[in-house]
Amino acid sequence: MDQPLSLGPLVRTERSHSEPPGYTCVMRIDGRFPEGGRQGTMSMEELTMAVAFTRDDVREGLKNVYDPEIGVNIVDLGLVYDADISDRGDVLVTMTLTSLGCPLGPVIVQEVTNALKDLPGIGTADVKLVWSPAWSPDMMSEEAKDELGIW
Repeated sequence: MDQPLSLGPLVRTERSHSEPPGYTCVMRIDGRFPEGGRQGTMSMEELTMAVAFTRDDVREGLKNVYDPEIGVNIVDLGLVYDADISDRGDVLVTMTLTSLGCPLGPVIVQEVTNALKDLPGIGTADVKLVWSPAWSPDMMSEEAKDELGIW
């Protein structure tokens, strides 16, 4: 007989020694099963999903975010230092701004999270602002330097 052990939204079902444990996905709305809702058992392999996007996909998405004062995207400006992707599809973008007192910093941060929301299977998108290393025009791509007339 199965004996469920509560694991939040999943309930692990213990089976005999010869069978691997199963997981029952419990879908509830306000503590109740929705009308017509069901429970189903899935293997651990079925629960483990690969992230459907890469760091390159994140960087491409961020090329749609422009510094409103300069008019160049934040990737080519050299503002994006890293993008960490968790196994669950959560993204943490580590970046800086052109100056510590950038008045449009909150706008840029919001645009970063908005730009990533369409990635397939994304969880949460967060931004970590750092000030070291400090941004300088040397961090810009050649395309950005050409666009701004910096040689």
